[in-house]
Amino acid sequence: MSTETSDPKAQFFEAYRNLLIHPFEDKYEDKWDEDVWWEAVETFKVKSKELGFDKPLDILAPPITSFEMARDLVKNGPPKCLRPHWKSPILGEKIDVLSLLEKTHHIHGNKFEGKEHIVVLDFWATW
Repeated sequence: MSTETSDPKAQFFEAYRNLLIHPFEDKYEDKWDEDVWWEAVETFKVKSKELGFDKPLDILAPPITSFEMARDLVKNGPPKCLRPHWKSPILGEKIDVLSLLEKTHHIHGNKFEGKEHIVVLDFWATW
């Protein structure tokens, strides 16, 4: 999606996303093509120069300090929990909630007795 702008820095980051991020979003791990990546890097370098940025890594850094680092980040793909068809390893597992609650202090409301049905949310996050 192009957002036409005359700001060279905005165009630079749009080129970065369009050339080095979006085309590889579903090409992680065993679908990765190293040659296609490096062709995209060369295209991005040319586009960067056209926009007046001779050293694109100076604009991307930090945290991107090399195209190898950018490649590694993109090649790893999204966290496993955000990939299509991912299922939690604890799906269908029985969890002894009473043993977990022994370590807590009841403050207010109904006390869990073990007869209730509960849902355990498997929360995954990265910071």
